Amino acid sequence: MIESITALDLSILDFIRNTLSSPVADIIMKCLTYSIEYGAMAILVFIVMMFVKKMRKTGFAVMGATLSVLLFGELILKHIVCRPRPFVVNSAIDIIIKAPSGFSFPSSHTATCFAMATAIYLFHKRLGIIAYIYASLVAFSRMYLYVHYPSDVFGGVILGICCGIGATALVKLICKKTENQRESEAEQKEQ
Repeated sequence: MIESITALDLSILDFIRNTLSSPVADIIMKCLTYSIEYGAMAILVFIVMMFVKKMRKTGFAVMGATLSVLLFGELILKHIVCRPRPFVVNSAIDIIIKAPSGFSFPSSHTATCFAMATAIYLFHKRLGIIAYIYASLVAFSRMYLYVHYPSDVFGGVILGICCGIGATALVKLICKKTENQRESEAEQKEQ
């Protein structure tokens, strides 16, 4: 079963490489993939949102979702699954970026982007759609660059969406409890 999934994954990666590869696409895909390196985009989004009062809850959800991906994806799932990266399995491929270390499943870049997009979408639909487009492009870049299998990317999408939903629910719960506590304190002062 795992071998057949890997064979299908490799055939998709080879198709992408053989039909879509170009010098311009190489540059675009490198830029997309490096934009989220070390969670850079998520940190930038969080910082910007902290300066906009209407976006602070969203910023906390984005950061919570990103940290959840780090915990569940990078520190737990990758070490349970221990899947080698596609360029390791198919050593005939020369990748055009510095070879990433660590295991392949799930794609942390993809999971981080989809976690961020989900958190944004659950607070701000239009902005969330833009974030999902960005997340999808980053996810594709991971396959284009031959550093993740399609199934790694799919796993990253699922993990990211779950982390985004979970972090958003937690932020909304904390905000609701804080509001209830403030209302209760205000009522006590009036009495």
